[in-house]
Parts: sequence; structure tokens; C-alpha cells
Amino acid sequence: MESYGRGRVLCVEDNWDDCDLVKEILGEYDVTCAATLGEACDLLDEHEYSLIIIDEHLPDGSGLSLCGKLSDKNADTPVLMVTGDAYLTNSDVVKCGAKALLTKSKVNYVDELRLFAGHYARSVGA
Repeated sequence: MESYGRGRVLCVEDNWDDCDLVKEILGEYDVTCAATLGEACDLLDEHEYSLIIIDEHLPDGSGLSLCGKLSDKNADTPVLMVTGDAYLTNSDVVKCGAKALLTKSKVNYVDELRLFAGHYARSVGA
């Protein structure tokens, strides 16, 4: 069932504490969590989202690989990549089609997530 007036966000994150944090931060959105790339792909086949948030490290592969696949299939859906690693750069994720990279360990992670979600989340028709 669609939520009225709330954007739908897919959070691809295998750490449920991090997913719960995203749900709390983005309380004005209807956030659905997927713990694996496979689960995310199934959800993307079933629903349309206004924003997709993808963690880089997932049990069944790289978040960057999912991001690259999304640019073909869901080209209009903005993607934010998140990571706890320092090696991934903003230019790496932009090359894969993401709008931005957010680092979980940064002090302003919560503020950045709110800001980017508000800026990039698009309206989805019911």
C-alpha cells in the first residue's frame, strides 16, 4: 500500500542498526530496508522509489555494482552511496551514477543525509 504524501526510500544496508538510524533520520519518508543486493533487486522490481541509499559493503557484493546497474534500469531515481571506508571517493560513486557519497563516520553524517535526501528525493506517482 502506498503512503500518502510520503516519499518512498529504499535503504540497502546489511547492518540493521544503521538501517534503523536511516529510518529515524528520514522519518518523513517511508523507508524500506534490504539487507542484500538480491533483496534490493526484488524490491526494485516491485516498487518505485523516490530515493535509493546504498551501503558499499553488502553480503552478496558491492554497492557500487548495484549503483551501476541502477543507472540503466532506474535512471530517474537518485542514488546516495554510504560507506564507513575512507578509500571510496565521491568521484568513484558519481561515475557509477550516484549523486553523492556520505561517510558514516563523519560527525555531520546525520545532517548530510537529511540534506541530500531532501534535495534529491523525487516525487513518485501513486
